[in-house]
Amino acid sequence: MNSMQSAIGLQAETLLIAVLVAPLALALLGAIRSCRRHAPWMAVLAALPALLCALTVPVGTTVASSWLLLKGQFGMDATGQFFLLFTAILWLLSALFATGYMARDEKRFRFFFGFLLAMGGNFGLILAMDMLSYMVAFALMSFASYSLVVHTQDPEAVRSGRVYMALVVIGEIFLFSALFLHAGKGGDTDLQSLSGVLAAPNVALLLALGFGIKAGAVVLHVWLPLAHTVAPTPASAVLSGSMIKAGLLGWIRFLPSGGGGDPAWGAVFIAGGITAAFYGVAVGLGQKHPKTVLAYSSISQMGLITVAFGIGLTLGAGASGAAAAVLCYAFHHALAKGALFLGVGVVGGIEKQSGMRVWVTALLGLAALALAGAPLTTGALAKTALKTAMVQLPPGWEKTLAILLPLSAIGTTILMGRFFFTLRRFSAHHRVSQIEMVSWIVLVLLSATVLFMLPFSGPFASAMMKPASIWLSLWPVAAGAGLTALVWWMSRRAGRGIPWRPPAGDLLVPVEWLSGAVKRLASTLMDKAAWGIRAHFDKKTEGCADHALERIEIWESGFGRWNTASLIFAGIVCALLVVLSRT
Repeated sequence: MNSMQSAIGLQAETLLIAVLVAPLALALLGAIRSCRRHAPWMAVLAALPALLCALTVPVGTTVASSWLLLKGQFGMDATGQFFLLFTAILWLLSALFATGYMARDEKRFRFFFGFLLAMGGNFGLILAMDMLSYMVAFALMSFASYSLVVHTQDPEAVRSGRVYMALVVIGEIFLFSALFLHAGKGGDTDLQSLSGVLAAPNVALLLALGFGIKAGAVVLHVWLPLAHTVAPTPASAVLSGSMIKAGLLGWIRFLPSGGGGDPAWGAVFIAGGITAAFYGVAVGLGQKHPKTVLAYSSISQMGLITVAFGIGLTLGAGASGAAAAVLCYAFHHALAKGALFLGVGVVGGIEKQSGMRVWVTALLGLAALALAGAPLTTGALAKTALKTAMVQLPPGWEKTLAILLPLSAIGTTILMGRFFFTLRRFSAHHRVSQIEMVSWIVLVLLSATVLFMLPFSGPFASAMMKPASIWLSLWPVAAGAGLTALVWWMSRRAGRGIPWRPPAGDLLVPVEWLSGAVKRLASTLMDKAAWGIRAHFDKKTEGCADHALERIEIWESGFGRWNTASLIFAGIVCALLVVLSRT
């Protein structure tokens, strides 16, 4: 019996290692010129160990390495197993979809290289059990995704990549600072040990902001609609479905509440989540590209997940219903939103006059109805879990959310109506392949069924079948559909569309204008200062002044080079590590 258990344990550990190694090893193999033609199927193969691991490896299995990342440790806990399941499903089917979608793209090998690296980082941060391994995996996923965002290399993609990279760097700085401070207080880098340490207010703020960037929290969300729109469709699916959940998982891992809860931070997350839920709908209604509409829908839906997380922070250790609501919403949103993004590629690859486009659009409507929380869908199950958690809140919060959540469902339904309106004019300029169609249909079916099969969803599935629950799920969707039809009819009669046209990235536009104004002002002042320096010297010393200014320009140009700047940055990081190690 002991030998059999040892063999099973060894198989589980081997599978854990395969999850971490397969994407990175296959990415390096795909970089070899003779192996590049196999890169698409390498991406599919790399996701299989993660799916098998989520389905078969028991909770509590760990793998430690004495040589990797200062005794790096990876393992499976209950939360990680859940996140790994929907993450592996989405990466696998998106990779399968990409084999057809990217087949005629000349830069497809570079795409799959970044795709595999981002996949490895995503799997790694889910399984990481120590702080340094988590940070390395998180950074790998974030930086590798840059190649997916700028894949087309047109001006819009370059701008989106610049914004994405700026926020990634800011987020990494926040997280690096917060986790070192947090580990210094707890005296350990093990995540299980850190989970019992209540984060100091300054650390909690840095964690909330750092992970909030990845989760698309309002104000920090500006990268999301830009990146999701320009990235190839398979990349958009994993960006919105899986990688955005890395921020949520970070909150869960590093912002645990004490036994009595943390009402102050809970209120912050609930208020921020409500704001995101309505803000995403309001701005998304004015967008013209279907993927941009879906990106703002992700901001809105992540707001609802943030509300559930805030409820858990407010109630503390006894908020099992809130934890279940967070997991249900994360799973539901990942697969439903992935199906919607891949569906954009499918519908765009079918001729507009084709009869196939009608039934494909109808099948896509199932995922949209689930996102709106229609009765008997996974969205309704997630909303039931959230309403169950709300009951434990103080009366003020409970009544407020009881009013706002149905309004949010109405808004989501209208936003999905806008999505289908933009989709009817969309063309992806490629003919959809059979493998794209099959992988998309499988994802739609899984998004509609798998959540009901998970053990903890049983009570919520029973509760949502009650007539009262069905009515509470039905009327907001019906009201939203009615309002959508009314707006469409009025716009047809008026002969013009929605006047509300905020640009994608919304809040980024005034920031870019302000930064441009500051840059122009600084340039003007520097020019005047340089002119004043030259005018100050007489003819004898003017040559010295010119020489000094030329030297300054040379130094400035040298510091701006990538190799010099990287060495300076590396030196600063090393100095910081030395200081932290001695404190």
